[in-house]
Amino acid sequence: MMPKLDGFGLLKAIRNDALLASTPVIMLSARAAEEARIEGIEAGADDYLVKPLAADAGVELVGAQFGAFFYNVQDDDGDRYMLYREMTG
Repeated sequence: MMPKLDGFGLLKAIRNDALLASTPVIMLSARAAEEARIEGIEAGADDYLVKPLAADAGVELVGAQFGAFFYNVQDDDGDRYMLYREMTG
C-alpha cells in the first residue's frame, strides 16, 4: 500500500505528466480477478501482474514485455531523461 496515492492515482499522474507520459508502467497488485487486470490496462498500464511474484520472474517478465532495460537519469541541471538499452541474446 502506498500512503497517499493508490496505484491508479499514480498511473494517472504519470500519464498526465509531459515528461513521464511515455514511461512504461506495469501495475503489480494483489487483485487477481480478470476485471482488475482489465481495469489496470484500461487506465493506461502497459501490463498488469498479480503478486506474489518471484523477483527473478518479475525481471524476466519486464524484460520480455519491453525488450529493453530502462534507466531513469537526471543530469546536473536537474533535467530527467529515460534511457534504454536493448536486450541482447
